[in-house]
Amino acid sequence: MKQVRIKTPAKVNLALYVLGRRGDGYHEVWTLMQTISSPESNDLVDELTFSRTDDGQVELTVSGRAVPRGGENLVVRVAELLRDRQEVEAGVRIQLSKAIPVGAGLGGGSSDAAATLVGLNEFWGLGLSREELLTLAADLGSDVPFFVVGGTAVCRGRGELVEPLRVVGTLWYVVAAPEEGVSTASAYGRLRASSSLTEVPEDAKKTKEAVRLGEVKEIQRRCHNDLERAALELSPECVGMREAMLSAGLPQAAVSGSGSALFCVCGSREEAAQYAGRLREQQEELRGDIFVAHGVGKGSRRSCASDDSE
Repeated sequence: MKQVRIKTPAKVNLALYVLGRRGDGYHEVWTLMQTISSPESNDLVDELTFSRTDDGQVELTVSGRAVPRGGENLVVRVAELLRDRQEVEAGVRIQLSKAIPVGAGLGGGSSDAAATLVGLNEFWGLGLSREELLTLAADLGSDVPFFVVGGTAVCRGRGELVEPLRVVGTLWYVVAAPEEGVSTASAYGRLRASSSLTEVPEDAKKTKEAVRLGEVKEIQRRCHNDLERAALELSPECVGMREAMLSAGLPQAAVSGSGSALFCVCGSREEAAQYAGRLREQQEELRGDIFVAHGVGKGSRRSCASDDSE
């Protein structure tokens, strides 16, 4: 096989509780996430193409949004880690088409890492099971295991324990991503959380049930993010976008992950489009991107494979 292409989506956190700092230095979390994409475009989906190279090296080229191209990019680190652990001698040329906003709390880096695991498993013919991919993913980042699975899921531990959730119907979203991103490390650094682990709040369980049943107004009311205050403190653009969403009549402006992107849960595509239209009327002042999106049922997935193209 000379080429494999993988499409991999963004995500939103419908709930994020940081329960405390663990003995290993990570934070214990309980988060409910859903993968999302836009029916209007590929703006919330990255694409990675894996093709053959004869020099045995890992090469990365990037188009679209600006991200590092060298060893500091998680895609390169994942490829080199997988090659070392599986004793693969072949190299690979990776083309990343970057559409998911960067530093937005939409999981673009973790999504790309999961896509690299899934894509190279096929490209190099490794035959790793999903469970083996999840074990590798847990070493790469808190959200990477979730993107191997995709859909809607509760993630626990530091994110490596993934519990898929079957939901009724489709949730729609208005997603607003300011130009200015927020560092995840900075957001956690400002977190006002207990130093010892606590039980999952009862509200988290009620949010999970509301999402499972697709109860939009209840989800809007119960969305919770322990990193929201930190994101708003770190990003004036996030504050401005939130104010714009509320002044445009959106019933919700919730921060996803560590920010700076915000979202509003909607009951239909028409409702989301109407709200997005109101918000776009202010776009010249907002400095950011506005998307209509919906929940999708899979994470990183192959779009095509070719035997005769580079």
